[in-house]
Amino acid sequence: MNESHIIWILYQACDALAYTHKRQICHLDIKPENILIKDKLMVKLADFGIAKHFDDIYQGFRVGTYCYMSPEMCAAQPVTYKSDIWSLGVVIYELCALEKPFPFQNDTHWQLMLRIRNTAHERLTGYSDEFIWLVDRMLSKSAEERPSAEEIKAMPFVQQRLLYFLNNPIEVMGHHLTMKNMRSLGQARRLITGSDFVTLGDSPTEPSQKTTEEKLVNAY
Repeated sequence: MNESHIIWILYQACDALAYTHKRQICHLDIKPENILIKDKLMVKLADFGIAKHFDDIYQGFRVGTYCYMSPEMCAAQPVTYKSDIWSLGVVIYELCALEKPFPFQNDTHWQLMLRIRNTAHERLTGYSDEFIWLVDRMLSKSAEERPSAEEIKAMPFVQQRLLYFLNNPIEVMGHHLTMKNMRSLGQARRLITGSDFVTLGDSPTEPSQKTTEEKLVNAY
């Protein structure tokens, strides 16, 4: 999948997590099955069945799907909202590599959790250095070293790829782009950049795109 398309999905997932984390809610079960994508564009976070308020998460608390559990949860250490960032990092890694960073290997749940805690993931290849660095940060064993959802959204290269995707959807998605996708893309642009959004016919050098870019950068 194109890097700009993946970052588009990442940005929206982070937007949803930033909203929940601001309200002191941890999702605790981020995985592909709980990230719904409409028309290959609009992302929604689903299944808050085991979500917890920050104050209700106690040390030793272990819940979720094993391959997406954070190291601190596997170690029965205190869990924070950064556990959601780890799980999202696993999802993004899986989108890129088409395999999990820590898959089951004919081992038990306990053996898998030990590997998550103590084994480094294999770094991604074939993507930009900035993007690989971000995925590595999201999959840091130390929760403190992982960026927050808001920090990910505000990263300059994330915003640049986001704008590139919004302004070049045909180049990014190619023949997969349908009229239904185009309508969803229009909705997405209005959500992110407001009513004064860039049209598909605008060239990268036209003033309207510069206005949109400034608007998005200044919003964060």
